Amino acid sequence: MNRADSFLRVVDRLYAAAMEPAEWQPALESVTDLLQAGHTILALGGEGGAGLAVGARVDERDLSRLLSATAEGRMGPLDFGRLPVGAVVMRRTILPDREFLESDYYNDVIRPLNGFHSAFFRQELTSRTGFALAVCRPRYADDFAVGDRTILQGLLPHFTHAVELHNRLRISEQRSESLTRLLDSLDTGVILTDAAARPLLMNERAEQILREADGLAVTATGLAAATPLATRRLREAIATAGTSGNDIDGSQRAADKPAFDRSGRISLMRPSFRRPLHLRLLPIWRLGAENFGAPAPAVAVFVDEPSAPAIVDRTAVADVFRLTRREAEIASLLGEGRTLREIALELGLGIGTVRNHLKRAFEKTGTHNQAALVAAVSRFTRLRVRPPGR
Repeated sequence: MNRADSFLRVVDRLYAAAMEPAEWQPALESVTDLLQAGHTILALGGEGGAGLAVGARVDERDLSRLLSATAEGRMGPLDFGRLPVGAVVMRRTILPDREFLESDYYNDVIRPLNGFHSAFFRQELTSRTGFALAVCRPRYADDFAVGDRTILQGLLPHFTHAVELHNRLRISEQRSESLTRLLDSLDTGVILTDAAARPLLMNERAEQILREADGLAVTATGLAAATPLATRRLREAIATAGTSGNDIDGSQRAADKPAFDRSGRISLMRPSFRRPLHLRLLPIWRLGAENFGAPAPAVAVFVDEPSAPAIVDRTAVADVFRLTRREAEIASLLGEGRTLREIALELGLGIGTVRNHLKRAFEKTGTHNQAALVAAVSRFTRLRVRPPGR
């Protein structure tokens, strides 16, 4: 393999290391081979890569000694922080061989590393982030030549891009981990989605709700409600919130569609006839958070599964839909989560009689199935208040 091919191989490995920190050492190994060096050391500093130092063909104890010397300020004129930015520098141009050989820094730190000839470069990415690279050869080897310096200078922009990408990914991961811990501390389900309703991050409570697939589930194409029509309306609402950043604007719709209001709230009916799930859509920008990872989420979906018992206002149901007292009773009990058999037992009626009343309730409410009727009467629910002391 010629030097040009080896150079390209090094570049490929640098960008692989940006995506996966474990690849930094193989990347530095390839740099060491390219320049026929004894070892190579990379030190990353700042917000994204704080504390990360990687060495190729360096004993961990010797690397620790070097880092300790750096912290103690024993490097003198070779201190990375004093090196010029953006250019390759040879050690001999900073500290002549004789002075270097007589220094405590060489005898205590560098000689155990079997280093003597060195080429450095340092780059600052921001006021708080940057990196330094040192490529070293033993004393008995030839010093780095002009051609070696040219190769290192050619690698500098690739190192810069790779380290910058590494830092950005690490920052995103750290923020994502912090966000996940925060979300998991909430009792409410929270799902972060893109504008196409595809979940990108969710907390444990949301995972539990989605596993039940009772009114809200996740499919290969994104979040889904209990019916195709409800799914379409849900995704339209998420798309509106995610692409425009505006609150959801809508009105009360048919019983088999999610119920929207102007604040971005949605009610999803559940096939189990349990109380509806209540969703609140909030554009990510409204949370003051933008960079949680890639791709960036657009909408936060808060999912509340009401646990408090509720009752349906039977008088209101009867008045609005012009139901008889018995029809309103059956429709209301159904809306509170009772099965037909439970309703028959509670009211002392035969199951056939309950079905007949239910059929007339369908006709008067303009619904055609139990789920639609539950959706219609659930608009008249109120929480059941427990008496004090119970």
